[in-house]
Amino acid sequence: DGWNTNNLGNFDLGSWGTGAVSVLAGASFVHGINTPDCIANCRSFIGNAAGSSGSLLVSGAGSSFSSLGRITVGQGSVFTTATDGFNYGTPGAATQGQVRVLDGAAMGAAQVIVSAAGGGLGRTGTEQSFGSLLVDGGNSRLSLTRSTALAGNNALLAIATGANTNGVVEVKNGGLVTLDGAVTPTLFTGVNIGTGGATSSGKLVIDGAGSLLQLSGG
Repeated sequence: DGWNTNNLGNFDLGSWGTGAVSVLAGASFVHGINTPDCIANCRSFIGNAAGSSGSLLVSGAGSSFSSLGRITVGQGSVFTTATDGFNYGTPGAATQGQVRVLDGAAMGAAQVIVSAAGGGLGRTGTEQSFGSLLVDGGNSRLSLTRSTALAGNNALLAIATGANTNGVVEVKNGGLVTLDGAVTPTLFTGVNIGTGGATSSGKLVIDGAGSLLQLSGG
């Protein structure tokens, strides 16, 4: 992803460093306001820039995290002064991103990408990105609803989307993931797994009674 003035609306957790956020005991975290600019540009990154580590925990009945735009879990961007005019990310380093939605908590967004290569002209090609997303427990829910700003060729859930990406999504013990593309119907509403070539590894696991991934509105 590029670095420009549009990024000023981002939520970066582990942005060329280490960061952790927990949303617990019925609390809510809301990112973005319903304006055209924010719909197009407000994004959340959990582990951004090569060499970073980000962790988001949403746990407990009534607890929620919502983003008006896209959530990316694990992205290895590198920008350098020589190639981009500023420094951001460590060339050749690995990025770790983790999201857990547990025990009746909820998460909502327009799109989720789990493990992306990232952008920047300073990348060496050896950067690695590791991303994981867990939705675990009855009434735990991830809801992805396509926004008007999301192009029709973008899957609502994408796992391991570039070179040297490793992404895992698990839905367990009655957890629920819903994907709704009704706003801008397209053949590509659903799930993409391992789309970055030979060094891209993606996995989707749905395990346990009542666990469900549901697609609609394509």
